[in-house]
Amino acid sequence: MIETNLILVFAGLCAGVLAGLLGVGGGLVMVPVLTYLYAGAFGGVANAMPYALGTSLATIVFTGCVSAYSHHKRGAVTWTVVGTLVPGLVVGTLAAAVLASRVSGEALRIFFGLFVIVAAWQMWSNKRPHASRTLPTRNGYNVAGTMIGVVSGLVGIGGGTLTVPYLIWHGMQAQRAVAISAACGIAIAIAGTVGYAWSGPGITTTAYTTGFIIWPAVAMLAVGSMAMAPVGAALAHRLPAQRLKRMFAVFLTVIAIRMLLS
Repeated sequence: MIETNLILVFAGLCAGVLAGLLGVGGGLVMVPVLTYLYAGAFGGVANAMPYALGTSLATIVFTGCVSAYSHHKRGAVTWTVVGTLVPGLVVGTLAAAVLASRVSGEALRIFFGLFVIVAAWQMWSNKRPHASRTLPTRNGYNVAGTMIGVVSGLVGIGGGTLTVPYLIWHGMQAQRAVAISAACGIAIAIAGTVGYAWSGPGITTTAYTTGFIIWPAVAMLAVGSMAMAPVGAALAHRLPAQRLKRMFAVFLTVIAIRMLLS
């Protein structure tokens, strides 16, 4: 138990730094860690997948709040954009949580692995869309938010991997896009927490779970992530992050291959 808690705290530290620094949330780190730590308890990697997704999103509620506040203090969050994206994000994430409870864990595992490979390629290549569009209409935000919410809910992330490129594509400056993404991640995480708690198998007092959310794991991950999210946010305004992104991309590729071969 002590070893498990230490692993979770360390994963939370990494997730917090990444949430603030790269705007990718911490789910790309937390989901694989949770999947393998709890595979034995739930009868295999596939069975553990929805628990990992729900627990990751519940943790991002705390990480996202700290990260978003850190960016807000620097005046980087455009709250009108956040507010326009939120309805679609909530609808999409809730739909994803319900869908995740009805598809096989194998399908979730494969989808996560493929998504991580795409995210790793994006980080390694530093591919960013050209600012070729103006800001969308409210309907455009709703459609984009719903799609981002669905994918984020199915892979247990705060949506930064999708939200940041989308905003840059529409002419948003990169650091501001990261800050807006951090704030949007709170909405995704809250909706995901509600959805996975409601769609799971109920409350168990022995394992301290509600639906697909493992609360002791949330607590351990949140300790680390909340401590380091402000550090990551500060570094985002000071450091060129490309070298770190490439290192993380290699790490993600290894994780994705292992997930796909599990």
